[in-house]
Amino acid sequence: MPSLRSKITRLAFFDGVGLVLMGVLSVSVGILWRDWTGFLVGVSLTIVAGAELHGRRLLLSSNKRATLWLMGSQGGLLVIIISYCGWNLLHPSALPEPVLEKLRNFPGINDLGMDWELVLPRLSKLVYAVFLAVSLLYQGGMASFYWRNTPRALLEPPPPPLG
Repeated sequence: MPSLRSKITRLAFFDGVGLVLMGVLSVSVGILWRDWTGFLVGVSLTIVAGAELHGRRLLLSSNKRATLWLMGSQGGLLVIIISYCGWNLLHPSALPEPVLEKLRNFPGINDLGMDWELVLPRLSKLVYAVFLAVSLLYQGGMASFYWRNTPRALLEPPPPPLG
């Protein structure tokens, strides 16, 4: 059975690498589409990923600051998510006219009797609100997991060096 330290380091590795990938993708899309919000979100995600991976390295070397770095990465990610979702909830962007036109001409869509110019912004707000709520629970749970378990993992003997 894997030790608590190896479970946490594995979790931090996959979380950190996933954040790096999302960050690089967001930066790339932000540059290609000249979307500075996406670009800034991508840079922020990459910074948070660095904090997560640094916390993992600290845990592997039995440094007590690992807990703060791992928790801080989750807090940082939550700040990014709250900021992004909050901005989009308070300042929803209008749908481009070509998208609305395609919806109006989609077979059977007009039979639903909905005003898509009213429905889609509300649906967008709902999606951002749900994403925000799930993120609060998940990132809060991750920070709590690191807070409770990293100090205990530091009491375990460090893994043997590779090589």
